[in-house]
Amino acid sequence: MRNTTSEYAITTKYPVYEMAFRADFRRELVTEIINKIKAGQCVNIVGINGIGLNTLFKFLGWNKHVKGVYLRGEALEHIFINVDFIEVPQLTEESLYRLILLRTNEKAQDLALAACFSETTRSLFLKALDTNDTFILTEAIRAMLKDLITSKNRRIVYLFHNFDKIAAGNQAFLDSLMNFYLQFRLRLLFVMGLHAAPDRLRAGKEPSEFDKIFYNTVYFRPSTPADMITSLNLHLSTKGLSANQEQARMLFEYTGGIGAFTIIFAKNVSQNDLVDNFSFRKACELTSSLPEIKAQCELILKNLNLQEIETLKALAGGNQIKDHLKYLPYLDNLSLIYHKTGSWKVASKWLQNYLLGFENNNKPLQLDKERGKVWVNGQSIDALSKQEFRILSFLYDNEGKVCSKDEIAGTAWDVVSTDGVSDEAIDQAISRLRRKIETSSSNPRYIQTVRSRGFVFNRNLKI
Repeated sequence: MRNTTSEYAITTKYPVYEMAFRADFRRELVTEIINKIKAGQCVNIVGINGIGLNTLFKFLGWNKHVKGVYLRGEALEHIFINVDFIEVPQLTEESLYRLILLRTNEKAQDLALAACFSETTRSLFLKALDTNDTFILTEAIRAMLKDLITSKNRRIVYLFHNFDKIAAGNQAFLDSLMNFYLQFRLRLLFVMGLHAAPDRLRAGKEPSEFDKIFYNTVYFRPSTPADMITSLNLHLSTKGLSANQEQARMLFEYTGGIGAFTIIFAKNVSQNDLVDNFSFRKACELTSSLPEIKAQCELILKNLNLQEIETLKALAGGNQIKDHLKYLPYLDNLSLIYHKTGSWKVASKWLQNYLLGFENNNKPLQLDKERGKVWVNGQSIDALSKQEFRILSFLYDNEGKVCSKDEIAGTAWDVVSTDGVSDEAIDQAISRLRRKIETSSSNPRYIQTVRSRGFVFNRNLKI
């Protein structure tokens, strides 16, 4: 990629991102984020599943050109460290600390900064890799940060992608992050990638110190119609194809600018679909029925509450919104809807088509975390305790993934350490929950036991 004089321009060895990471890549959004970082603020970046948060975080992670920031009269160098929590198979404190430790060391190696680590820090790092002791792991992170920061006038910016599951449950880990933040103050910042606003992720939780840095939220909106031609042709170029401006405008009607939709379309389109605009629109219509499109729609809806889904369904059907007006601003912030000629509309035709075929009666289990409500086969389940609701929410958010008893204990028990929570107590809590939501607790449909590993949640049907 060519070098430019842009403050945010980067050079990367990854050619697939060459067009996406041009000098003006998401200029307005990136400028807003960088300005907040310059001001010493932590930032939440909220965007729906499939919008391209991963690409944004990679861009920020390669950024080496934050300029004009001074601390104590000396230029402040910024180091961005990308940590994607989707890489952690089990959300235990130990695995989270180890991932941060490894990514910090990798960044130091990439920037040829490892020489600034003292012998004590190197020894502590090696010791931490062979232990599950949270104290040693946190001390190793602390030592690495201290060496990086004090060897030169530096600020470390952790880019925490897929932070949702951490924010929703692991309070001990959040407390540790807050301790790091307080120790290093203006020298350490967090940028957190979320698929829902932090206030809803933390709903039902007692406010903690970490919640104080959750206030600063930026919404990552989908591509604009003007950006669509670049995005579409970037993905088509891998097949030696290209589309014209009118075709890109057409596709925007169907995708609403959601990057994942564009990728799915580009993967399935052929040269014959691009010969004229009529063929192109026909290809757009046929794409609506692809399983990948339906799966992406389900991912988008997964982070919305029941009332917001009902609002989208009503808009998809062309109905007037009377009872759900308060949900419109949030849906607008996510760019799932737009206002035109006096009415609100669903931004993506593919999402609209999915919503029109969406039947609540086909949803055996629904969960509204904002109001703490659960429905099974259309019937409200009001007998869940606070602890049972926490367990169900955690399993629901990790659908299809085996959740260990330690993870469940860390989410549902108000304790500093999970050591005091016995396996028997967890089994009993799961048993009580099953009796309330399962047709047959002895033959469970939703919460299934995986011997010697934990429990897995599976609805089997669409959201």
